[in-house]
Formats: sequence, structure tokens, C-alpha cells
Amino acid sequence: MTDKREMTALDAPVGAGAEQSLNNYNGIIPDYREDFKPSEEELFEMQMRYEHEMQALAKAEHESAPNFMQTISMPELYEMVPPSR
Repeated sequence: MTDKREMTALDAPVGAGAEQSLNNYNGIIPDYREDFKPSEEELFEMQMRYEHEMQALAKAEHESAPNFMQTISMPELYEMVPPSR
């Protein structure tokens, strides 16, 4: 005589609930090829995006320093139009 029992708990021990969400959102997992490895172009783009973000962060940190003085180049100075009096 075999006993067939259900092995899953009906009451979830956490507040998330015992049922799966019906929302099928695939935005979390990147859409790579079948082997789940990004191509060289995708790696290059990710690296460039990362470097650009790091440069922007370094620039923001540099400009927020208490001893920071904004400078402009001579061509920028020549292009400036002073306000009329």
C-alpha cells in the first residue's frame, strides 16, 4: 500500500504567497544568444557605457570638491557674448 501525499506547503512561510505571479515579464534577464554569453559587440558596448558612467562620476566628484574652480578655454571665452548694459 503506497501513500500518495502532496509535498508542497499550502501556506507560505513568508509574505510573498504560495502562488506564482501570472505576470510574464522577461525584462530582468538579458536577451543573449542561446549560450547566454554576450557577443563581442555587446561586451564592447557595455564596457564603453561603464567607462562613460565612471568618467561622469569622476567629473561630478571633482566638481563637487570644495576647492574646485571652474575654468574655460580661450575659444570659449571669445565665443561668449557679454550682456548689454
